[in-house]
Amino acid sequence: MKIKAAAIQFDILPAQVEHNMARARELLNEAIDKGAELLILPELWNTGYALEDIAELAPRHQASALSMLRELATEAGVTIVGGSIPEDRHGAVYNTCFVIGPKGQTLAKYRKAHLFPHYMQEHLYFTAGDELVSFDYEKAGERINVGLCICYDLRFPEMCRNLALRGARLLCVPTSWPRARIREYELLCRARATENRAFVLATNYTDTVDNTYCGGALVAAPDGELLVRGENYEGVYMAEMDFAKYRDSNFESLADRVPFIDEIDNNLL
Repeated sequence: MKIKAAAIQFDILPAQVEHNMARARELLNEAIDKGAELLILPELWNTGYALEDIAELAPRHQASALSMLRELATEAGVTIVGGSIPEDRHGAVYNTCFVIGPKGQTLAKYRKAHLFPHYMQEHLYFTAGDELVSFDYEKAGERINVGLCICYDLRFPEMCRNLALRGARLLCVPTSWPRARIREYELLCRARATENRAFVLATNYTDTVDNTYCGGALVAAPDGELLVRGENYEGVYMAEMDFAKYRDSNFESLADRVPFIDEIDNNLL
């Protein structure tokens, strides 16, 4: 199977939902016009990291964000990994990635498990998810399993390994990764791809005003090669992922694991 992927990145303004929604719609349509089949947006693309206001923004804007994604996916017959949006559920707010399929259906919903507890104190505003989530991308009678992670999750290799062991051959990672640690972002994406023999499709914020963020939308192949890599410019970054190429021509190292050594058992720590 070959999939034309589009990683979308842009300046996301905190709490400026109408602006962010309009820009996301514009770039999604641009990617669709370029032939994208699988599209990904950044983390918290509709609200930005307006954490002080997130409990108010979540219930007000969740429905409109999902409605837009469903509309575009249905009209174009594409699959959209909707970055993440703040999801309100019974008063708890989650940092949630919704995946919308070509008929407007929800294919998956992943709630960010690893909340960033340091200077942003994300854990004070969001409730953590506690499930591994993947979905099947279907094309011309073939299926590829796709695992979901969000930003800080990248730093926990066991999570991506567990998704790979459950069949994921593509990992989708919306982020809001700061310029100060952008080298680590690229390194982690390439490492997660290489060690799991999977593609990684990731995207990030741009910041053309004060450079807190710096883009970095990318597609990493299972051998770590970057098929596309965005700089600090708003736009659509596209690459074709050829799954048969890597399945047919590379060894599958996951089959060589030694379970007693290579799996984590907290009782042994």
